[in-house]
Amino acid sequence: MKENGVTVEELDLEEPPEPREPEVWTRVEIWTADDMDTVRVFVETNDNDDDGYPDQAVVSWTRHFPSLEAALKQYGKSHYGMAGHRVDVFVDGKKV
Repeated sequence: MKENGVTVEELDLEEPPEPREPEVWTRVEIWTADDMDTVRVFVETNDNDDDGYPDQAVVSWTRHFPSLEAALKQYGKSHYGMAGHRVDVFVDGKKV
């Protein structure tokens, strides 16, 4: 499938595209612990409606997953989205 004449395979998601001003971002903090039955994920963003533009307020929420693998499957690793949306993912405080 082509997005603006470019296939997803042709995109280099390691290099950020030209960002929109002001920047759109999401921060994902994944926390694991031996004494927890689940993996806790805290997410905050300034683009809650996923339209590629920052919203008036930063929103946050917490989710729980049965494993680290399940959380990473949902959120992936740090990357830039197609519209320049920066996603920073941390596992136990370390950026991945």
